[in-house]
Amino acid sequence: MSDFLIDRRQLLSSAALAVAAAGTGGLRAAYANEPIKLGFLAVMSGSFAPIGQDMVRGAELQIKQRAAINGRKIEMIVEDTEAKPAVALRKADRLVDDEKVHALFGVFSSGEMVALSGNAEKLRVPILTTNASSSRITGELCKRNVFRTVANDDQTIRAAIEWLKKDEKARKGKWYILGHDYEWGRGASASFKKAIGEGMGVEIVAEDYAPLQTRDWSTYIDKIRAAKADYVWAPIIVSVVTDFAKQANAYGLLNSVNIVAVAGITDSQLAVAGEAAKGLYVASWALWTVEGPGMDEFQKAYFNAYKSTPSVNALTAYGGTGLLLDGIAKAKSTSPADLISGLEQASYPAPYGELKMRKEDHQSLGPAFIGRVRAADQNVFGAKWAAYPVEIASADVTTIPLAQTGCKGL
Repeated sequence: MSDFLIDRRQLLSSAALAVAAAGTGGLRAAYANEPIKLGFLAVMSGSFAPIGQDMVRGAELQIKQRAAINGRKIEMIVEDTEAKPAVALRKADRLVDDEKVHALFGVFSSGEMVALSGNAEKLRVPILTTNASSSRITGELCKRNVFRTVANDDQTIRAAIEWLKKDEKARKGKWYILGHDYEWGRGASASFKKAIGEGMGVEIVAEDYAPLQTRDWSTYIDKIRAAKADYVWAPIIVSVVTDFAKQANAYGLLNSVNIVAVAGITDSQLAVAGEAAKGLYVASWALWTVEGPGMDEFQKAYFNAYKSTPSVNALTAYGGTGLLLDGIAKAKSTSPADLISGLEQASYPAPYGELKMRKEDHQSLGPAFIGRVRAADQNVFGAKWAAYPVEIASADVTTIPLAQTGCKGL
């Protein structure tokens, strides 16, 4: 899967070399030459596997470009969590106890990340998510060794607020909430209701929650139509485009209703959905259509490496890994205490905007986006459809005051 995957024989060989070096008085030199080992937790099987693959690619590309820190090679060990919290816990234990990784990162879902946070003291090493956005992770559940490099739900909502301030039609429309029935779906819905419904007085006509494995959306489409909704706030994963939007289009719902895909839209989904995705809005942590020299360089490097279009998950894994590596460089050692201190000072110029870790709650500060799908401009990937920004909210806009996060201190 990756040039950075290592097996037990390699680890044993490294350990043997370290012992030999210690025996000749060269322990410090041997330690300096040991690789920095990072455990990447991703969903690599089941219906969410394409997202996991994109996450791995984004992290892998960043590590290939960096290669080493302070003379120490960087190695990434990937484990499949199957998008199940219990499996994520088991794989995290193995990576820490058996593979002796210095940090854990990646992590697809908020459910997985909440479980890992609950086990943070036992795991000891820094745990960093590049993908899970439940505000509780760096809010009420904040832990000393838990970090996030992607915008949380409350930060993304702030981008939506800026968009609605400027879009009178959307602001005065009737909104329906349709979320996946788990930690993130309900959390992103609650954040929307509080900030948009109560905070801005936007009318929310109804809300509903679907099981994660829902594929037939006809019942929900009928409910949306019956509620006479104009917009749907949709924190639902993967099937937003490939199932829900295609079925909504087939039923004629998209002639009168605008869908806001809160998890963004992967480009593999757009390729499958085709014209059915036209006009869909996305609330996203990153978009590859954001202009800038850093994005141009990233696009070329990503296409050269993988011959595919980077999804939001690849972009945020790339940016989040850059933030992680900056923290490791600033730590100057791989002890958990030093790594935590280094990560608290980390920053990284991601292709979609500057990222900076906030020391007080371990939440990355950076931009968030509202985009809309249309036919793609000519691009290196050959993508036919893409989401283009209609609102770019800078860190000055998206940053949540510490007093409002729920984090009581680290």
